[in-house]
Amino acid sequence: MVEDVLPLSPLQDGILFHALFDEEERDVYVAQLLLDLDGPLDADRLRAAADTVLERHANLRAGFLRRATGEPAQVVQRGVRAPWQQVDLSGLGESERTAAVGTLLAEDRATRFDLARPPLLRFTLIRTGPLSHRLLLTYHHIVMDGWSWPVLVRELLALHHADDAPLGPVTPYSAFLSRLHSRDTTAAQDAWTRALDGLPGGTRTAPVSPPPGSVLPDRVETYLPESLTERLGALARAHRITSGTLLQGAWALLLGRQIRSEDVVFGAIVSGRDPELPGVADIVGLCINTVPVRVRIDPAESLVALFERLQDEQARLIDHHHLGLVEIQRLAGAGELFDSCVAFQNYPVDAAGLAALGAGGLQVTGVDPYDAAHYPLSLTAIPGERLRLQIDYRPDVFDRDTAQALIERLARLLEAVAEDPTCPVGTVDLLSPAERHRVLVEWNDTARDEEYAEVVERVRQQAGRRPDAVATTDDTGRELGYADLVARADALALALLADGVRPGDLVAVLSEPTARVPVAMLGILGAGAAYVPLDPEGPVTRTADLLASGGIARLLAAPEQRARAEEIAAAVPGGLPVLVIDDAAAAVPGERPAPAGGPDALAYVCFTSGSTGKPKGAMVHRRGMNNHLLAKVEDLGLGDGDRVVMNAPLTFDISVWQMLAPLITGGQVHLVSRDTARDPATLFDDAARRGITVLETVPSFVRAAVDLWDTGVLPPALPELRWFIVNGEVLPPELCTRWYAFHPRAAIVNAYGLTECSDDNTHAFIGPDVHAQLEHGRLPVGRPLRNNSLYLLDAALAPVPPGVPGELFIGGTGVGPGYLRDPRRSSERYVPDPFSAVPGSRMYRTGDLARMRADGQLDFLGRQDHQVKVRGNRIELGEVETALRAVPGVAEAVVAVDRDHAGQQRLVCYFTGTPTAEEIRTELGRNLPNYMVPSLFLHLPRFPLTVNGKLDRKALPDPA
Repeated sequence: MVEDVLPLSPLQDGILFHALFDEEERDVYVAQLLLDLDGPLDADRLRAAADTVLERHANLRAGFLRRATGEPAQVVQRGVRAPWQQVDLSGLGESERTAAVGTLLAEDRATRFDLARPPLLRFTLIRTGPLSHRLLLTYHHIVMDGWSWPVLVRELLALHHADDAPLGPVTPYSAFLSRLHSRDTTAAQDAWTRALDGLPGGTRTAPVSPPPGSVLPDRVETYLPESLTERLGALARAHRITSGTLLQGAWALLLGRQIRSEDVVFGAIVSGRDPELPGVADIVGLCINTVPVRVRIDPAESLVALFERLQDEQARLIDHHHLGLVEIQRLAGAGELFDSCVAFQNYPVDAAGLAALGAGGLQVTGVDPYDAAHYPLSLTAIPGERLRLQIDYRPDVFDRDTAQALIERLARLLEAVAEDPTCPVGTVDLLSPAERHRVLVEWNDTARDEEYAEVVERVRQQAGRRPDAVATTDDTGRELGYADLVARADALALALLADGVRPGDLVAVLSEPTARVPVAMLGILGAGAAYVPLDPEGPVTRTADLLASGGIARLLAAPEQRARAEEIAAAVPGGLPVLVIDDAAAAVPGERPAPAGGPDALAYVCFTSGSTGKPKGAMVHRRGMNNHLLAKVEDLGLGDGDRVVMNAPLTFDISVWQMLAPLITGGQVHLVSRDTARDPATLFDDAARRGITVLETVPSFVRAAVDLWDTGVLPPALPELRWFIVNGEVLPPELCTRWYAFHPRAAIVNAYGLTECSDDNTHAFIGPDVHAQLEHGRLPVGRPLRNNSLYLLDAALAPVPPGVPGELFIGGTGVGPGYLRDPRRSSERYVPDPFSAVPGSRMYRTGDLARMRADGQLDFLGRQDHQVKVRGNRIELGEVETALRAVPGVAEAVVAVDRDHAGQQRLVCYFTGTPTAEEIRTELGRNLPNYMVPSLFLHLPRFPLTVNGKLDRKALPDPA
């Protein structure tokens, strides 16, 4: 029989939605309370007491339905009895009994409630001895919160002790609902709007979106030492902040480090019990609410100042805790605000509180609450002589090691707070000594002693060993043997020296990728100079500016590029001498240049896109180049039977190893034309015909080839291929799976590196079992190569713990001397290495975000600035935008990265002004390389702006 029909609180409404939506899954809103009871106990009286408690608190007899209008309601029924079962485990040994209780709890929690059929709670009395019992209360969170169970237990035991126990009058849950719905909604909306104004977005702790469905959480916990608990309590009292605020501030700092943000938000469980409502403390029901806590983190602010500020900010919101989370999130306009939650359990679970619950000789000697949790991370603090910290986590999102590391870091952070609350927030170190050793020393144990030898001398040794073996081939059909290659390179070196080139000079090369390019590079290195490759398709003006600003001494050109080279040289102020490679490399029998160079001499300079609108020349010394070549030889096992394709553009640092690594091991390099390199069908067909053993390209190029194999357009035959290296873009796991379906014997190497650090700095060997190597949906980019170091640092340049995102810095032999004639940019990116034992060492600031896996492998997470890679080309969006704003008639311009219908990355230009897209495209083509010209141009009448008047990138229209 229906006794009453009540509305729902906002939190009840949300719980009902999720519980019904996931009704085929485990119900994460099922909570449990396990009481240890010592003393005389009458099971029948206790069961009757449970029925009386249900009779006293009408909402415990409610079922949850939806009206015909769709509105939810809780329907209170009369005459509902408490479900009750008894289990006798007193005959079992202690370990068996503990296991049996654990099984019973798990099974009972896994049993769903039918929310339409009250009561949504049940009791199990477990007998463990003559005078010892355990009482299990399993309940649905929709009817009761954690603040309610002390009231319920106190009444239950009082009724067990005496039927006529003088229990006070009940304040019904309906009174709470009436008070809740009468609160000032407008004032609360205004307060929350102000509190969340300017929030850049929600705070996500989960590395990937949780899979659909409900999963019961796992738990890790720790107890703080008694002395630390006392010091934290004293600190809170001295600064008039609550222990809850202290915990929230610490969690905010941990989150900020965990996701690398200085503006974080998480959920907090608030009691929701308005002190102005008489008897509110004794209500049994769901009164709590979950509200966001926003914390802005200033690294220079002291810890205690942050806590005091947070206390003040939270105090201003106390009167507005009644507003539902759905409404608060709507006001913020940022979608789901958080996926972690903090609760401070200040209900009685200490010794004094437990003693107060007892009655008639029956004492509560222990309490284990198992609260409902549906967030990926939920932190609970339980006061006591030793503060107890618990993290409940979704095991399908976080592994146990990660959760354990989080709770240990939180404990270290609280220790730092107690040790020196005045220290700046940004200086707090979360690393344990073991973690510090692991990330700085153990994972960077890459030192290799190698006697230095010039590349030219290594190639000369191969020529002496196999003079007639083929060293280089190209698409024109030209090939050179080792003896011929060395003779031509020596002749070119002598010609350069005779023309006035001095050791340390820069010599540019303008050529298509043919067999004469290795001659040019080896000749330049043999003369003690540095090699500077140019783009044969680059705009004349841009190329001339590059040569002039770089102080290039000579321009070497292929015969077919002579006219263009002379045009470029004429555009250089003061002119520039041009030499034709073939003429200068005419063999001079028996002569060779004197050894020149050395490990600290420049090897080459590669110009890359620059954020200021001007290209920057990354200098690489010979020690770094040699180290990378030897790393490739080591890791790939290169020898005289290998044939390597040089398909990278000459201006890419990748072309250096593709050209030289096979030559220092007696192998063969095959240089393909730009047309071949750009066409998957042609390149892979050519690789198959020539028996190529090592091939490198970007993932987007591979995808096009795999699509051809899938459709049968191209036969997937690569019989000799041993290694397939990918670089320049994120490697999709499914692409690896498709690759191995066609080429099970050609192993994939996922490489990562920077031009500024001598090309690749890591290798990850991706085996056929691709999914076993995934973490959070990503494949690793591997471990540091020989004589390289990887550091993941926070904003204060302190190492971050494993699993935590940080900016990647690279140290070691590969780090170059800087940017050519650009000390300002060099000082910004090439900074002192405080972790190296070598005096004067520097490390390179990559601007890339990454995380280190537990096994020491690196995961690339993306850029933290406006630099992007499109089809392997490194592009500073700022350089493209600078060129766009220089186009006559363009008022404003912004460039973004998008994907086309085939999933390939492309540049998209948004602009305002008068020119047409074709006019802009033509003008850009005169000043930028083809790969930097956007694929799509979108004209806008005006740019969308934020409330602060800044460009709102998120509001730019979707190109689709």
